[in-house]
Amino acid sequence: MRLAPTAIRWENAVITGATGDEIRARSPGGPSEIWSQRDRGRVWVRDNQVFSIWIVDIEDATSGQYTATAHIFERIQVDAKPLGVCGDDTPPCVTQVEAIFCIAPAGLEAATPEPPGPQATALCFRGN
Repeated sequence: MRLAPTAIRWENAVITGATGDEIRARSPGGPSEIWSQRDRGRVWVRDNQVFSIWIVDIEDATSGQYTATAHIFERIQVDAKPLGVCGDDTPPCVTQVEAIFCIAPAGLEAATPEPPGPQATALCFRGN
């Protein structure tokens, strides 16, 4: 992913990368031994904004059981201007990433469950 040198990333309203290099350094990058991504086809684009919703199932490294499901919403801003926004890289590039996610304490949770759905609070990081 081409990141602007001045790109910024927020996760649940906390800055987790204030430069393109910081974002790259803090990203897991590539496949994971314990994360399984799914339901990645929900993407919308409007002007220079990309919106996506996807799921990550998290596996316990010891037992091999899926123990949590992360529901992730991301907004990605892509810019080509002003000139030089992408540094020495070819425009366009990513200038902002905003992620909001909730983690359910159950593996393989449905992306959009049928009623009555999981019996839990609708807040993020909901416990058992």
